[in-house]
Amino acid sequence: MRIRRLLAALAIAALIAPIASVEAGAPQIQDDEVRYIVHLRQDVVDAEVGRFRGQDADRVRGRAVAALAGELPIRYRVARGDVFTRAFSGAIVTASAAECAALMSDPRVVLVEREQATEVLPVPTTAVDPDVQRNAMNWGLDRIDQRDGLDQKFETEFDGTGVDVYIIDTGAFGRHRDFKGRMSRGRDFTKNGNAPGNKDCQSHGTHVSSIAAGRQWGVAPGAQVVPLKVFPKCSGQGSSIEVVEAMEWILKNHDPKRGGVANLSLGFTGDSPSTRAGIKALYQAGIVTAAAAGNDKKDTCNRSPGNSMFGITTGASDHKKAFDSPGGSMIEAGRDDKAAGFSNHGPCVDIFAPGTVIKAAGIQNRNATSYKSGTSMASPFVAGAVALLMQRRPDWSPEQIRDEIEKYGTKKAMKGLRKNTVNLLLYAVPEEYKGR
Repeated sequence: MRIRRLLAALAIAALIAPIASVEAGAPQIQDDEVRYIVHLRQDVVDAEVGRFRGQDADRVRGRAVAALAGELPIRYRVARGDVFTRAFSGAIVTASAAECAALMSDPRVVLVEREQATEVLPVPTTAVDPDVQRNAMNWGLDRIDQRDGLDQKFETEFDGTGVDVYIIDTGAFGRHRDFKGRMSRGRDFTKNGNAPGNKDCQSHGTHVSSIAAGRQWGVAPGAQVVPLKVFPKCSGQGSSIEVVEAMEWILKNHDPKRGGVANLSLGFTGDSPSTRAGIKALYQAGIVTAAAAGNDKKDTCNRSPGNSMFGITTGASDHKKAFDSPGGSMIEAGRDDKAAGFSNHGPCVDIFAPGTVIKAAGIQNRNATSYKSGTSMASPFVAGAVALLMQRRPDWSPEQIRDEIEKYGTKKAMKGLRKNTVNLLLYAVPEEYKGR
């Protein structure tokens, strides 16, 4: 695992220079007012902080970054937005390409990243037989509590109590019965003010939340769901800026006495240094990030957030003809695990989890269910498994949690893998935990 991550790091390093350029080939959001994320040099910020010794460290750092970022509009005639002090030291600015080029020449600036388009990551799901819709449980949930096959049960000694699961997505339908009493108001980053994130008219975030921590369909039914909406209105398309703002919010608001795991079932078509910096900051703060590998049949190392070295990147596994005929038997599903045809691959993938035809909460009413496929569905299985482990081992670091998830994964269970891709399937409740 260590060697694989080192190789992945080298691949990511090769991406940083072109992405930092104003003329980068990363996905661009076409708008009359283009936003950029400006990263300030840490030594410059530290020097500014040093002038306020003896005061509250967090407050001083915030003032120092705000002071440095506040000089940018004056010198470069750009509009400044929010300031980042936890994910990294920097700020959002609105500028032309020429103004941005001038910003990049400022000796206090280490990186300028143009706003990138992001989207949720489901793929089309084939029709499911009505009998199966009524009777079958979430086959993915069934699959991850045993080494082979399915038994139509999910059994674990833990439920994720004491852990906050941050779902950075389209929001979530907080009134659904699958979350009864276990969803906070969260935050909507697509609106001004303190709008709640516990509403969802797109359905993706609700489905993802249900897989991670739903009472009926989830891995960690005792965990608290915190929905952070980063996609505007009912859209599944958004911006890297709202994603980073959500991570900054987690870093400022998470209770360190509780476990914390963030889920990113979204993706860019290129690298986002700001997103990677946010995941690293979460890791350093004791919060594990589960990220979808992506659905492009490509190398995950070429895109964020799956190319972060500090998260757990999850590919999607498929099942054996679970829904291919009326009355199809769920007992047959999962015996032949293979990589889903759409799943990304490569050395940045840490593990696989079920990601095809996954049943979880929908948004039509408080009892609604829906089926979705994608690495978006695979990632929250890992997020839920992390919540279980955090409840079991609340004193463990993110590194220990990640290593444990990989240690107890089912090895050599997968078929149809691409070259340089790990052969490891999520095993959420290993027998070895008993009595430990």
